[in-house]
Amino acid sequence: MKQVIWLICATVMLSWGRLSYAQKVSFCSEEESPIFTCQLMNGKLASICGSPDLSEKSGSIRYIYGTKDQHVEISLPKDPATFRQNLTISEMNNDATGEDDEYLRFRNGLFSYVVYTGIGNNFDAEGVAVFKRDKLLKDIPCVKATSEWRLVFNSILSFGVPEEDSSTEKMVWMQLLPSSSFVHSSSPSAKTK
Repeated sequence: MKQVIWLICATVMLSWGRLSYAQKVSFCSEEESPIFTCQLMNGKLASICGSPDLSEKSGSIRYIYGTKDQHVEISLPKDPATFRQNLTISEMNNDATGEDDEYLRFRNGLFSYVVYTGIGNNFDAEGVAVFKRDKLLKDIPCVKATSEWRLVFNSILSFGVPEEDSSTEKMVWMQLLPSSSFVHSSSPSAKTK
């Protein structure tokens, strides 16, 4: 019995520690839910935050990038309630290889910021990429991510976020994923959104 109580206490303490850590490193306000937060290899921090009233017709999602000491360098969209006009979503997977790739793309004029995760037989990638039109300018991998991206991702589709068109989607993935990814084949054998 003593061991069971200790195990429960240790699990609760670890959960609180992770929650506390995620809250410290996230750009999300106390009123927002962190959808994704990532410490990047360049020493910066990227967060995606959702408002508590997020639904198909209301609420907001925003992308925030800056320094760990909470200095915001980029916050998109300028009006977070307009996220459906500036955000697209992509999900590609291949059951044969077990690959699952997902991204959110925030647009700002000629530039876009892609927060992505991809997992396959020979790779596991998470990061933030910056594009100018269709050209990849910078790809910054995550050192440590602090949320359950895959669990949240599918619910974002139900909030009215449009899916990326297939040609743009493939162009983005071709620049982000290694050559071992199924997206580099001439015609990917499976794609699910």
